[in-house]
Amino acid sequence: MKKIIVFITIVLLFTTVKLFSQDLTPQEVFKMCSPSVVDIFTYDYQDEEWISGSGVIIEPGIIATNFHVLSEAKKYEIKKDSVTLGFAKLIAANESRDIAILSLDSLELPVVKLGDCDNFIVGENVYTIGSPFELSNSFSNGIISGLKRNFDIMYSDMLQFSAIVSPGSSGGALFNSKGELIGITTLGYDTYPGINFAIPISYYEDVLVNRNYYSVDTLTIDLRFRMINSFVYEEYSQVERVCNELLEINKFYPEAYYYRGYARYNSREYKLSFEDYNKLMEICPEKNWLYYDTTTTKGKVLNTYSNLITGYTNDLKQNKSDRGLYLKRGIVYFLMQNYIAASRDFSEHMILNDSDYEAYYYRGVSYLHLKYKKDGINDLNNALELLSVQNDNPELKSTIEKILEYGININYEEDYTRADGDERPKGAIGK
Repeated sequence: MKKIIVFITIVLLFTTVKLFSQDLTPQEVFKMCSPSVVDIFTYDYQDEEWISGSGVIIEPGIIATNFHVLSEAKKYEIKKDSVTLGFAKLIAANESRDIAILSLDSLELPVVKLGDCDNFIVGENVYTIGSPFELSNSFSNGIISGLKRNFDIMYSDMLQFSAIVSPGSSGGALFNSKGELIGITTLGYDTYPGINFAIPISYYEDVLVNRNYYSVDTLTIDLRFRMINSFVYEEYSQVERVCNELLEINKFYPEAYYYRGYARYNSREYKLSFEDYNKLMEICPEKNWLYYDTTTTKGKVLNTYSNLITGYTNDLKQNKSDRGLYLKRGIVYFLMQNYIAASRDFSEHMILNDSDYEAYYYRGVSYLHLKYKKDGINDLNNALELLSVQNDNPELKSTIEKILEYGININYEEDYTRADGDERPKGAIGK
């Protein structure tokens, strides 16, 4: 009799464990989780509707979303099923990781359960809820396709998933099969709808725990909104004034240099414009290629090269010992595709500074364009070695490795046209 009782007990225990570990059906996940996902509508300084996104309630009255959903807006309206719940306040943000936290005291919707970010498994079922194209509570399913995907400093350790998301889903929810929030849907490829990425929820937990550290300075945010809205409405003199105010508060604020550089270009202050872009790249080296590409493709500096060359040449006449001017002028020559002049300036710069990986990189690519393959490869290897020693600029390091791996046998005489219409020799570096 005792054996039978023991057997029955074991069966009951097994059944109980299985019951509590059982995954929810998709219908159960949606029913359980969708009440905690909201729509976010943003408005600019003119009270014009800007963009929309999604958000998830992770604490009572607290909404998690992406910073880029809010970054160019003044007001944030929270809706659920087309019903306005109120205007939220931005209380904390980690802009460098695209994380934003909103507060709305009157919010009475349920809070999601947060998942364990240490137990992700490739292949496990996941579900998204968001508002693509303002279609509230859109539900999609898929699997985790990859872990710790990295793009740059902002988007690192990302969860890759196959559930379909579209514009408007930013800031939405990624749930596991137990109905736990494991990530905030953030980005994907337009041409490959099954390749999408989410920020693990653990990063949001860090912002919440260290809320004082990540609290938002009201004055800085207000100035930032004014800067972006002035930029949108092409009020460039106002852009420059606001950027100056921002830089008085924080001289390392990258966006202020970016927008001020654009404003100065439109005021024909070409040299000052280029100095702002140089400063931007100095404090944000991981963004070098993004900003260079932006400045060239949008024409911000494209028509000012001759002015810059004249300015740097005159500066060199006044101060020949400033070797940094050779690097600046060399970069302009490089962008003009005058690789002979560019390589000469980089060589002059390295007379007094032979540990500058940037100069080796530019001269190496210039040499490759000039078909000095051996010298070009040697310079790129030197740049790679310096980057490794200095443990700096991982994006540039990756770029050089790709050139060394794939670019050696390129026919540099064969031309191609980039998507932005900028024609360059095939060996050129382009995004």
